[in-house]
Amino acid sequence: GSFVSIVFSADTNRGNTATSFVCSALFDFACAATSKCQWTDAATVRATIQGTASADSCAHPSSLMTLLGSAVIKARCQVAGDTGNGNACPKYSTWATVAPVQLTMDAPATALTPTIAISAPSVLGGCDGLSLDVSGSSGSGGRSWTGSAITVSGVQNANLTALTSFLGGITVLTPPPVIPAALFAKGTQYNFAVKLCNFLGQCGVGYHQVLVLSDVIPSVTLPGAALRTLTRKDSLNLASSAFVATCDGKKSSAGLAYKWSLSSNGAQLLSTASTSRDASKYLLPAFSLSAGVFYQVSLSVSVAGSTQSSSASVQVFVQPGNIVAVVVGGSARTMRVSNTLRLDSSTSYDEDQSGVTGVAAGLVYSWSCVQTAPTFSDSCNTVFNSAKLQASSSLPVLELTSLSTAAGVSCQVTVTVTDAQELRSSSASVSVSVLPELAPVVSVAAPNVASTGIINAGQLLQLSGTISVPASYGGNATWKVSDASIDLSGGLVP
Repeated sequence: GSFVSIVFSADTNRGNTATSFVCSALFDFACAATSKCQWTDAATVRATIQGTASADSCAHPSSLMTLLGSAVIKARCQVAGDTGNGNACPKYSTWATVAPVQLTMDAPATALTPTIAISAPSVLGGCDGLSLDVSGSSGSGGRSWTGSAITVSGVQNANLTALTSFLGGITVLTPPPVIPAALFAKGTQYNFAVKLCNFLGQCGVGYHQVLVLSDVIPSVTLPGAALRTLTRKDSLNLASSAFVATCDGKKSSAGLAYKWSLSSNGAQLLSTASTSRDASKYLLPAFSLSAGVFYQVSLSVSVAGSTQSSSASVQVFVQPGNIVAVVVGGSARTMRVSNTLRLDSSTSYDEDQSGVTGVAAGLVYSWSCVQTAPTFSDSCNTVFNSAKLQASSSLPVLELTSLSTAAGVSCQVTVTVTDAQELRSSSASVSVSVLPELAPVVSVAAPNVASTGIINAGQLLQLSGTISVPASYGGNATWKVSDASIDLSGGLVP
């Protein structure tokens, strides 16, 4: 529900726009001027819908979208050697452009479904009102909920008329509405159902049971979803909300004692304790929990000097992290004939382990190589020294020594990194081109970019190029980028 796919019937010239552009340059729809569009290929545009303050009034299923008359979109020139502007096709300037058209946006084939998380106490004191907090719910698609309803059922013979009437009048769930204590009968258990619907027409329902006691006891909740999912590299941070309510409507958090506990498979883990200095919060540093394990974090809150207490708990699942394969030096490398190139993957890592990489992290390596040009071959034995290739094929560093006859050949070298249990793996590929004896060799590195290759939109990208030329030879270096809208001239440093 966060983006719209706009698909043309064939490859286009992209309307002479950059890869990324403001949607209103080609299209008209609600919030087009504040939405970002990106060509994912020559025939497909992904429009990420964004509003000025919120996306509630923006495009949605059944909204109209128009291809502007000013858009100069035409079929792409398919002649080999064309640079994207039709220079290789005769009379390309006379080719017809796509006519303006108005379309209706369809709902996605698999629409986002809401998952309802209700944060509320399971036991109420005789003077407590009930707050049903659904802020931990997901699946709204980044917009306000378009529909909501709260219903209740109770034990047999319980009079729910006044409570049902009150719930029917609730139209806004943020901030959480408070159901007055006067609407509850002491000694009764109530079953609440909260229904939320998103702008895609999908709805979800969550359930919560509450037992109302006669005594005054602390009210305690752990805001958020009942099941939290994280990885070992994430810290666990839980906040609680606890207070004692009196029958005159006052609430107090003074004099409360907090007791946290962590358990797994029914056994309490006494050796793992919260590091938070705030007793109302539970904090575990990264790598404190084991991957693939379910935990239960429980909180018991009592009034100092009293035996009255209440508790709340959440489930925590630590999902296994990723194996990340890394090859130093970029995804495209060159080398001269009869020279040696070492592809280093020793910095590959396991997200479930801290401070270690490569073999020290228990990772297992497997290298493979295929020839891709000028002809295809499922091996590289005619390109590189096969003995050296085989000898290092299971090591973190692969040694490639090109044969004297390999000039003009390109290969794809792939490393597959696996954990010791062979349950998780990751691959990275490098294109290696073998050049003639006197050709310059170029490599590019991005020292400030993570191994994933992903950076934030406002982050500075630093690229470092290394050129190797034979002694007594000189040359020129030129930087290029596939997006013509990016000007590189102002950011080059020798």
